[in-house]
Amino acid sequence: AVRYVKEDAFDLVFDFELSESLLEGINGSDGKQIINALEFNTKLYPDLQKANFLTNHDMNRVMDVFQNDNNKAKLGAIILLTSPGVPFIYYGEEIGMNGSKPDEDIRKPMQWDSSENAGFSTSLPWRTINSNYEISNVATAEKDPESLLNVYKNLIQIRNQSEALTIGQFYPLDTNDENVIAYFR
Repeated sequence: AVRYVKEDAFDLVFDFELSESLLEGINGSDGKQIINALEFNTKLYPDLQKANFLTNHDMNRVMDVFQNDNNKAKLGAIILLTSPGVPFIYYGEEIGMNGSKPDEDIRKPMQWDSSENAGFSTSLPWRTINSNYEISNVATAEKDPESLLNVYKNLIQIRNQSEALTIGQFYPLDTNDENVIAYFR
């Protein structure tokens, strides 16, 4: 992928290896894997030409990968939104939507509220709504200050107000503990 990136063009690279390393590192409490992946990825591409993501429309949803562990999902959000690069959030990731392959089951309608069809449509959607839509939806998450959605909202606000987080350099720190990651921007 690196050979396709030109410094004088507006290229963004979706690096699936970084995504996999972040997910595996979080699942395995392997801070060394995460920091190594971030450091390698940051050096690989020109500044501001990498697109970071946890999952996308071709991958099992992050909550399925983390086996519904909300703390792991929050950690993923923190790493995603404090890492160098342009963060991309797959719809529903911010409320913990579930879904695993086949593709149709990772592309189900957004869960806006607990009403019929999850507030997505007044008509029957093309796919059935996830069974947890009455609990896992935007309207419910907005009311909980500790929700995954509010973690995302707070991090996005902080990121948008911080030049260090949007365009700053990445400096990994050695913690001497493979379960801990540390870096400053």
